[in-house]
Amino acid sequence: MKNYYYIIQKGFLFSDNGNIIFEPINSNDSKPDVANIDQSENLQFVDKRRTIPIENTASISCFSYVQFDSSFLNSVAKYNIPVIFFENYKPTGCFFNNFSQMDGGLTVLQSVFYASNSRRLSLARKFIQGGIQNKIVNLAYYANRNKFADFQVSKFSPILNKINSAKDINQLMLIEALAQKFYYSHLNLILKNPDFQFIKREFNPPPDPVNALISFSYALLYSTLLTEIASTFLNPFISYLHEPGSNRSSLIWDFSEIFKPIICDRLVFKLINSKSIKLDMFEFSDGKCLLNKIGRQKVVAAYNSKLKTTIFNRETQKQQSYRTIIRNEFYKFIKHLKNEEEYKPIKMWW
Repeated sequence: MKNYYYIIQKGFLFSDNGNIIFEPINSNDSKPDVANIDQSENLQFVDKRRTIPIENTASISCFSYVQFDSSFLNSVAKYNIPVIFFENYKPTGCFFNNFSQMDGGLTVLQSVFYASNSRRLSLARKFIQGGIQNKIVNLAYYANRNKFADFQVSKFSPILNKINSAKDINQLMLIEALAQKFYYSHLNLILKNPDFQFIKREFNPPPDPVNALISFSYALLYSTLLTEIASTFLNPFISYLHEPGSNRSSLIWDFSEIFKPIICDRLVFKLINSKSIKLDMFEFSDGKCLLNKIGRQKVVAAYNSKLKTTIFNRETQKQQSYRTIIRNEFYKFIKHLKNEEEYKPIKMWW
């Protein structure tokens, strides 16, 4: 099983003798740390000098300032290892050798669906509808558990009804924003920890612990989506709901709408309500709130555990992990592009 590496310390990445080396900046630790790597956990934090076995690496996510040279880029390109960069939990760039996985025919199909206004709008509707439906399931789940009476599924009906009548992408984005605002208005009914109160969604940068947790979990999801899409023949730069842009893997943003409620929001609510995350795991400065190193390790460990959790997937009639379900979603999408099977976003039933 391959490992997923998270760089949480400033440093350098370079290749040496067929492996990747991480060298921290301003560190007295000059000895490589290669002992006690639990291959079964497949989760590795990197905050000191470390030899990273390249053949056992699935992806590298950089949450701190990292420098690298051409030897490093050549190595990760050879093994098709995605490297994702973040700043304040916002993905700022990625590098992976998508040419080794590129299918010209599939790229043409993706382009055809993008170029057709009706086909693009149809796919964009599916992403919005899938995301909203999973938000509804989330609220219904916590309404039943927490017994708050302010939520009624029927209140989402006018929002859902607007999706099919939307005439362009901008109208869909406005509908999504309306659903998001309504969804977030219920968060304090879900959160049962007095240390964590939610006012409104802010993320550039996050100003408080709840927003920091949401943003960081979303960043982890973007990393997972990019890692999984790299194993398919999809072109991540051709998207339908979010506008494609320069050096922007915008297709993962489309799919993130579906999986944020399923994976990230449920995880954040659990971490807060179980008091697994505490205020001393955050750093506050200049109106910005970010998780410290201990907090990041805590959330990444919980996130990785979530991805490995298996549930019975009604679509495939198999017991599958969340990571496998994400990968399957891309293959469902490919079948839609090939006109083999209509794409229907996964909907939570649990």
